[in-house]
Amino acid sequence: MRVKNLLLVAGTAFVALGAIEMPSVHAAPIPITNPSFEQPTLPKGSFTIENITGWSVINTGNPGVFNPSSTSFQSVPDGNQTLYSNSATVFQQLPATLAPNTTYTLRLQVGRRLDFTNFPGFTVELRAGNTVLASANQTMVPLPAPGKFVPLTLSFTTPSSVPQGQNLEIRLKSAGPQTNFDNVTLEAVSSNSVEDLADSYMRQAGLPTSAQLGEERWIEGACRLRVEKGWPGGSKNGECFYQPPTGWQIIDSEVKVLENRNGRGSYSTKIIAANGQVTINRQEIGNKWNLAINLALGDGNIEAKNKLELNRQKHQQYIATYAANENTFLLEATARAGAVQRSVIELDARVKLIRLW
Repeated sequence: MRVKNLLLVAGTAFVALGAIEMPSVHAAPIPITNPSFEQPTLPKGSFTIENITGWSVINTGNPGVFNPSSTSFQSVPDGNQTLYSNSATVFQQLPATLAPNTTYTLRLQVGRRLDFTNFPGFTVELRAGNTVLASANQTMVPLPAPGKFVPLTLSFTTPSSVPQGQNLEIRLKSAGPQTNFDNVTLEAVSSNSVEDLADSYMRQAGLPTSAQLGEERWIEGACRLRVEKGWPGGSKNGECFYQPPTGWQIIDSEVKVLENRNGRGSYSTKIIAANGQVTINRQEIGNKWNLAINLALGDGNIEAKNKLELNRQKHQQYIATYAANENTFLLEATARAGAVQRSVIELDARVKLIRLW
């Protein structure tokens, strides 16, 4: 991803203006009426005053739709027409409402007329109700060249809880004569979409997915053991082992006594290193994470890259906790017969695992 003039503002909002290639993470477009100001249709060189299909005007400043000739702009980013403003605020309230755990990305083009000596500056806002989510103005960006447009992007990520029923709103304002705007788009990316994309990179790199990483699972019937000793007297021992699949670590166990005839049986459990301690190839796992992150960067998916970084940190914590642990479950039982009593003990053990890789 190439970014010029990146400015962090208001927590999780950011603004960027200049040459930029933003990531695409299964973005869902939010409908905007007349986003490129092609309505009403005008002949070349013509303009309207406060007649902008789908948009409303706050205060004065003679905004409108403009179909510029080559004396004003060498070209228009999208279609044939633009929005112009000489100081008014032009806005559109959208049917879409603010949603939790969602990244909103507003994109548009800002233009400076060739036949105007000064560029007055501007303000662009993405709002929800009366709250400004993200904003940009001319102090944050390089001056557009005369007769040219530059791309502008604003993004904001909502927390897990947001006010209900807050309609999204776009506001475009010029500080004076004259700023032009064109090709306005708004996209929403839910955190689930980011997680899905991160998971796809993890799978490509040979890693477990977000849900699988640190997954805990009970293995029922991991060890089933029955030991019998007939009378008269003496004892008999028995044992059962359980070794989890590669990539899984034992973290807990439970034993159910199915039978303990005459109460003369006993049992114990332990985790041992029957096949050696848990060995984790940190270099190999590190290479896989680097591959997953590089795949996301190569696609320009910064949201997914950030999610991968968080997953890698979580994975490193698991590895630090469980590396070099024993990882074989051992269930031992003893049946002790009496002089005239036989002994039977029957056990059913389950084992809890956590997935490390």
